[in-house]
Amino acid sequence: MSGRGRLASQRAAERIHTTMRFAPPFDGFDDSGSEFEGYPPSTANSGITQSTMAPRARQRRNMRPRDEPREVTCASCINRMAQNGPVAVCRSQESPTAVACFACAKVGRKCCPVPEAALPHASILQEAASRMMTGEPAKVLNWDTLISEAKDAVHGARQNPLFVPNPPTAIDQGVAPSPEPSQSPQPVQDPPADDISAAVALNNELVAKNNQLLRRFLDGIEAHEGLSELTMKACMVELLDEVSG
Repeated sequence: MSGRGRLASQRAAERIHTTMRFAPPFDGFDDSGSEFEGYPPSTANSGITQSTMAPRARQRRNMRPRDEPREVTCASCINRMAQNGPVAVCRSQESPTAVACFACAKVGRKCCPVPEAALPHASILQEAASRMMTGEPAKVLNWDTLISEAKDAVHGARQNPLFVPNPPTAIDQGVAPSPEPSQSPQPVQDPPADDISAAVALNNELVAKNNQLLRRFLDGIEAHEGLSELTMKACMVELLDEVSG
């Protein structure tokens, strides 16, 4: 073999040696075309941390923050409250630019507005749910009635634009009404003891004067027998003036 051939053979051997040195170990299996082909490589030992991954998956799990309850519920939340109770009260999103309520935005939908004719019913229902969630009152006795009236009002207004529902029922909190003032006459209060004593003393004095007048009158009749009737009346008037004076 010439010198040029030996040099080429040595270089080929060195390339093979280098390739075998840095090649991964072969375990006898070939994963090409298997069910795992096409999947992204594992990040366990690749140096890619969770913080460097795209936040797409994590943002999908994040819940939008719920703000305060709305003044009027949307039509979709009326159905949610009918199924789940006041816990499904219609709440706005925290973002001031958000249009949909929290529950509708959660499922990726726009709020379905309540027809104008049913707005009073939706407002009463929303107020009842908000009160129950804050514990004031803890229970609304006519909750089912408010739900039924709101659903009927929304359905009727959608079917007929000229539909006018009955006014909504007021919220029944179960508080006993204040008693009305009694129409019966009030009992007469007893006067003080001092007034009673003074009245008794005055009455006794009047009785004594009457007895005195009667006694003098009878004595005058016996002493003036034969006097005329006019004279007797004049004597009586004189005695009365004397006693009263």
